[in-house]
Amino acid sequence: MKLINFLFVLSIFSLIGCKNGPFASNVLEVPKNLTVSEITSESAKITWSKVDNAYCYKVYYHPEGYEAWYKIDTFKTECTLYNLFSDENYTVSVQANSDFNSNKYFPSDYAQKSFKTLVEVLKEKELSRPKNLKAEINNDKTTLTVSWDAVEDAVYYDVYVEYVLKNREPPPDKEISYIYTVPATQTSFIDESVPLFKKVSIKVAARNKDFSDSCRWSKYIWLENE
Repeated sequence: MKLINFLFVLSIFSLIGCKNGPFASNVLEVPKNLTVSEITSESAKITWSKVDNAYCYKVYYHPEGYEAWYKIDTFKTECTLYNLFSDENYTVSVQANSDFNSNKYFPSDYAQKSFKTLVEVLKEKELSRPKNLKAEINNDKTTLTVSWDAVEDAVYYDVYVEYVLKNREPPPDKEISYIYTVPATQTSFIDESVPLFKKVSIKVAARNKDFSDSCRWSKYIWLENE
């Protein structure tokens, strides 16, 4: 069983696709003046200069050490990254793209920049994100065990578990998800009814007494059933 850090790929999109023309003959310029500003512990604003003949832009970002990327598609020359992890090094890349129906331009190379989010300052009623999330499946692949570090002032923990099922039918794969709530006296969770799966994704959030916090999830991890 292989444990892999997972970042759920986010695609913010609007009606018309941001895709590449099938018969492009020219390459768009790399976006210039890529800037990261208004950095907080959870967000950052990304701006860049307009690229001639570009129809839209793809913005990719991820924390240091992660292979998978979040993605945002936009028609503007700016976007704000939300729900970042505090005190974390990030890399952001921006690519200019043409209209799918255009046969003139290939997408540009990537402009890239690194930045670091600020140390977390918690607002009233907010709790830190759980860290050091781990998961394992037993040899029979019937029991999932999840553990994490305790969070100060937590009263409960929500454990989100999503399975991609092994399906004999044609794609798409079927997904099922559950949220389990456990008392803060526990920093582990055991699921003894694991279905036959291809992949399971897990994240955990610390919750306060009346669940009035904003449910700030930990980083995802996943397990693959090879």
